[in-house]
Amino acid sequence: MVVRGLLEGGNVTIEGRNSQYVSSLLLSAPLAKRTTTIQVVN
Repeated sequence: MVVRGLLEGGNVTIEGRNSQYVSSLLLSAPLAKRTTTIQVVN
């Protein structure tokens, strides 16, 4: 995977079945340009 540009931030809804995805969002959220809200469902 290649990611380019800034991490914008904003609202994210993600299923909690795979903790790796949740963890990656938690680690990257402080680097986002705007406030990031993460909602984990299930």
